[in-house]
Amino acid sequence: MFYSSKEDTFAERTENAFPSAPSFDDSTWTKVTLPHDWAVLEGFDSLLEGQTGKLPYEGVGWYRKGLTLDSGDRGKSIFLGIDGAMSEARIFVNGQEISYRPNGYTSYRVQLPNEHLKFDEPNSIAIRLQNLTESSRWYPGAGLYRDVWLSKTNPIHFAHNGIIVRNPLEKNGVTQVEITTEIVGKDDTLRISFEATQEGQVIGSSKPASAQNSPFKLDLTSPRPWTLGDPALVKFTAKLHQDEKVIDELSLTTGIRTLTFLADEGFLLNGTPTELKGVCIHHDLGPLGAAFNRSAARRQIQLLKKMGCNAIRTVHNPPAPGFVELCDEEGILLLIEAFDTWDIPKRKNDYSRFFEDWHEKDLRSMVRNFRNSPSVIMWSLGNNVAGGYHNRSRGLFLAQSLRQIVESEDPTRQVTICNHSLETSLNLSKGLDLLGLNYNPNLYAEIRSEAQTLALFGAETTRTISSRGEYFFPMEWKRNSGYDLASFQISSYDRSAPPWGFPAEVELEGVATTRPWNLGQFVWTGYDFLGDPWPFLPRNILKNMPKTKPIRVRKSRIETISPSRSSYYGIMDLCGFPKDRFYLYQAAWKPELPVAHLLPHWNWPEEQVGQITPVHLYTNGDEAELFLNEQSKGRFQKGDPTTDQKSNYRIHWDAIRYEPGELKAVVYKEGKPWAESVVRTAGEPKSLNLQADRLAVSANGSDYAFLTASIVDSGGNSVPTANNKLQFRVEGPGRVIATGNGDSSNLTKFSSPDREAFNSLCLAIVAVDEPGKVKISVSSEGLASSYLTLTGQNTITETEVPDN
Repeated sequence: MFYSSKEDTFAERTENAFPSAPSFDDSTWTKVTLPHDWAVLEGFDSLLEGQTGKLPYEGVGWYRKGLTLDSGDRGKSIFLGIDGAMSEARIFVNGQEISYRPNGYTSYRVQLPNEHLKFDEPNSIAIRLQNLTESSRWYPGAGLYRDVWLSKTNPIHFAHNGIIVRNPLEKNGVTQVEITTEIVGKDDTLRISFEATQEGQVIGSSKPASAQNSPFKLDLTSPRPWTLGDPALVKFTAKLHQDEKVIDELSLTTGIRTLTFLADEGFLLNGTPTELKGVCIHHDLGPLGAAFNRSAARRQIQLLKKMGCNAIRTVHNPPAPGFVELCDEEGILLLIEAFDTWDIPKRKNDYSRFFEDWHEKDLRSMVRNFRNSPSVIMWSLGNNVAGGYHNRSRGLFLAQSLRQIVESEDPTRQVTICNHSLETSLNLSKGLDLLGLNYNPNLYAEIRSEAQTLALFGAETTRTISSRGEYFFPMEWKRNSGYDLASFQISSYDRSAPPWGFPAEVELEGVATTRPWNLGQFVWTGYDFLGDPWPFLPRNILKNMPKTKPIRVRKSRIETISPSRSSYYGIMDLCGFPKDRFYLYQAAWKPELPVAHLLPHWNWPEEQVGQITPVHLYTNGDEAELFLNEQSKGRFQKGDPTTDQKSNYRIHWDAIRYEPGELKAVVYKEGKPWAESVVRTAGEPKSLNLQADRLAVSANGSDYAFLTASIVDSGGNSVPTANNKLQFRVEGPGRVIATGNGDSSNLTKFSSPDREAFNSLCLAIVAVDEPGKVKISVSSEGLASSYLTLTGQNTITETEVPDN
């Protein structure tokens, strides 16, 4: 990595026109570690729009770094790799601009021209970024928020992403793959050799052969295939020979697997029918903002897997390369999306300004970056592309043109577009392989009758909104309910949704009744994300709030009045704490796992005693009996058309009157006990409990541990309504990187070590900089504190996130 915690990089928010100059004095600038998100580090501003997270991403930012090359590097090809720079990146070498790339999500590589470089003396590398107002519909990040790399090669070398492994063909225990190579530089004597290893064992190799023979065939002996349950990877190493010397070497890691999409049979992975149990996620990492971190991204993926998720749609842009690598390792399927908009804007300064000149370069970069990844199963050309393309020939022309670009780089995967409009979807589908539909669960059968030769799927579904641990009465079954303007929270009975959205059960049923020709779905969203806090946006508050909540403020003042800065759509909150519907999806997507989850909590004030307090249960059992303080409140079956228990995913007791004590649900499946769930009334907060996802991390400053603090009573029960202010402190060579609590309306700076809990929980993200022991404690006035010890090691193997 070019920029790391061990090297000096300096950043500044400035409009100064001269930071590119080698002689510029940056001694007063801030030393930073990449990846770096300047807006998250600066913190929230209540006056900024909630649409983009109330974070100061707008404006100009500069990064500078010195680079010394020795005389042995003269004549080599030297590259700077940018995994993501938000946005309109201009790169300067010793004061000379050498590159401009406007798309902040594109990963690309730039050659540093030898004529601008100096050897055996310092070079100046400067990068200027600029984000305009109204350039995004969510929080986009700000700065060099992904990794930046330096690489050196001989003048003749393998091209960037210039090796492709594809078309596995198995026969008699031997798998043959095709390897295509691309070389920069001409020499008819060049030869190439290959070696393939799996878990350190050589499973295939070849002697040097003329580079002009590309594509090559390579036999692999009994490779384990890449599957969801066993994502076995194969490392391919290519060596470029000139005369008797190896002048370049390039490795890539991929998996041996096959993809099949059929209009009637659906999606098959390695010939096995596979339902897409997917979610959409944006690229931010909660309290870390958009700054990519491998341990944080792995935690996100593993928590989704515990829910039963097996697929992710990266909305609405290409992800970090490191994220795709993690999906390869973890066994998660990916739908990678290129654009949120084409040539017609959704916001005045969005990517549509650059589409005409840059779409082909950006699309080719995306495909070339990820075409060897076994996790990637299809490409999306866009999301709800604007402009009335349902009745314009230009829409079909663009879809076909973009698809041709993709297929010229990767003819092995299916291409789709994810659209809400039926007319647009059907028109553009004429130029596509798959039909991706947003929020149309009741029309799958009708749409299939119009496009019988295409497999289809729910590209964006549900859009249920809720706040973790918040419940409002009276509970209503309609979508436009459960919003509270006093607290800017949304009830977690999981019935609330925008007018175009649906409760989770509707979308789950829509897929279940149309399998296997319906491939599955991608739920909006796996996690809350920064920005888009619907319905607490100025344009939504007056229009969509229930009429029983009158508003007596001018619309122009609502942005200031509403503190909401992150979404409410997530199955998990911004910190990765599960909301109630995590267990609804777990019950649906992991039928073999006994699941029973009661809601709401059972800590209500005295005035709620005797009042109607509906109780709901998410389970994959068939029926359940509810007990309140050991008194039966009824036994019901799921999906019973003769009662009001019509859902196949929840059982509900809507006439329960609250009294403190114990709620207990006993669940049966096929007449036998299956699972139980118990909720008790907790006592007063007495102490704190601190737990970590792991107790050993790499002592490199970037391998993070995630610590959960909970507020408990004298019996160790979580107090679900406790919001005490907590203080996290570190002793030893460690740091609190960020804290969070999952409250979408909380404007405390993420980097603060002091934060209120939200409904009992608070998260601290901790790094260890040097080998040794680090003590982390959490305290709060009036509560017994808690601590734990992390060990920083020179190297550590990443492990699974423990069960919640």
